[in-house]
Amino acid sequence: MKCIEVPKKYAERTIKLLRALRIMDNEHIITRKDDHVLIPVKKEPPMNNELSSIPMRLIICSPPVKKKKEVKVPAHDIIGDIAVVRENVLEYMSREEIVEALRTTYPRIRTIYLKKGTEGVFRVAELELLWGVDDPSTIHKEYGLRLKVDLRRAYYNPRLSEEHRRIAENAGDGESIFDLFAGIGGFAIHIASLHKATVLMNDLNPYAVRLGVENILLNKKRIKGTIIPLRIDARLALKYFRTESFDRVIANIPRSTHLFEKIYWYLLRSKGMLHLYFLSSISERDEFIKRYFARWKLTGIRKVIDYAPYVFIWRADLVKP
Repeated sequence: MKCIEVPKKYAERTIKLLRALRIMDNEHIITRKDDHVLIPVKKEPPMNNELSSIPMRLIICSPPVKKKKEVKVPAHDIIGDIAVVRENVLEYMSREEIVEALRTTYPRIRTIYLKKGTEGVFRVAELELLWGVDDPSTIHKEYGLRLKVDLRRAYYNPRLSEEHRRIAENAGDGESIFDLFAGIGGFAIHIASLHKATVLMNDLNPYAVRLGVENILLNKKRIKGTIIPLRIDARLALKYFRTESFDRVIANIPRSTHLFEKIYWYLLRSKGMLHLYFLSSISERDEFIKRYFARWKLTGIRKVIDYAPYVFIWRADLVKP
């Protein structure tokens, strides 16, 4: 380790010059030795006109390391260059503390939002701007795939990234797949990027469908399969499709998925797979399947994400006999 040893009366001026040259070592502490100050440096400074006029010398030193300030980072999601925290964080942190912690941890973010809940029939995020540019549109990456998101116009949860990939890896070439509640197209984009499958990407929210189309275009060089965007009410699917048309149905509408059981049954071929997402506690999970999906064969079940205290979003993999 090297330091510049300089008489105390020249220390302030020397520090300013070394900082301007960007050769001060900010990981170590400036110390004193008798009437001199020891300034840690990364390398020997050039002797320009200003520095050459200061009595100094380069020495070997062992200054103490600065203790890094611990930053308490609130629970959050990073979506592209946007950070989102939930309203319950305000129970233990102020708005100013949230902004400071997130800006320190993620210096490249441009916006920080507080999510106060969801609103409207499409359950889009109700956002309060805490810092930065009030623009909820961004590009988010999942496994190298680019997804355009608009948090105020269409539902998106970055915590489903792994789930998008798992379902895509379970699909196969030649399959006909219906994602009934597709949002901005996460499942469809992942599946079509891995397989020569045909995926119907449906959502009732017109903004979600528009974003889904943009996401197809954003990833067109990586897409192997065919994605067909749709905007129909899933309850009317029987009017538009023949029975037993699909090998796989994705049903990501956890709050009310049981209301569509007959639709799922109608759309799937025999031996077809239903990926069913639903809300439940651990104790009531199995009872939910028995009550609403008794005629299906359960092949697997897993917890996807936390939803509320003791309540989770689950995925059940159900085969139509």
